[in-house]
Amino acid sequence: MLGFLRFLIAITAIASLSVTTADAAQPRPTTETRVYLLRGLANVFSLGLDDLAEKLARRGVQATVANHADADLIADEIINRRAAGWRGPVVLIGHSLGADAVYPLAARLAAAKIKVPLVVSFDPVHHEVVPANVSKAINYYLSGCCYAVQPGAGFRGSLSNFDMEGKGGLGHLNIEKSPELHAEVISRVMTLAQPRQRPRPARAAPVDGAPEPAKPAAEITGSAAAAAPGLEAPAH
Repeated sequence: MLGFLRFLIAITAIASLSVTTADAAQPRPTTETRVYLLRGLANVFSLGLDDLAEKLARRGVQATVANHADADLIADEIINRRAAGWRGPVVLIGHSLGADAVYPLAARLAAAKIKVPLVVSFDPVHHEVVPANVSKAINYYLSGCCYAVQPGAGFRGSLSNFDMEGKGGLGHLNIEKSPELHAEVISRVMTLAQPRQRPRPARAAPVDGAPEPAKPAAEITGSAAAAAPGLEAPAH
């Protein structure tokens, strides 16, 4: 009994260390993309997400790892950043209970009119649906224990369910640690990456008595925007 109590205390202590940002000793972010990774039970069974976050950080992508129970806090952070002017892509990734949490998190962002270009789930343990504000959802799951996800009402994006049962020795406790799946996810995240906006240098104040430089009669910048590519048909 004493040993079991010690185990519970240890689990509780680990779970209290719930939110980390993979930026210590890493390059400064070079893109506006922000990736949020949600672990499963007690932060001890989803540590492959920490590894994935570090790989993303080394590529200049800011990645935050949190427990699934902190999904509402993550939603608040994203909503507040949008309100403050950040317009970069949002990516949500989760494993196990964290995989369950990323879809309701995306739905909460939908209520705030925030689009989510990419959601990736590793082996959700309950039936989940993809909300309409998600452009692409990718679900790696094991049909022997967990579930495919389904399109929700109004969803018009791309949904891919990959059944990894019997492939590469993957199980529920290591599917989020797969180097091959990490490489696939990183590739998809990097296709979304937008270069980080550099602040413009402040214009020097004119010297008293000095005439200001003449302005051009017209200033033309940029070019016609390319048409947006069509959305992929949902997979069933």
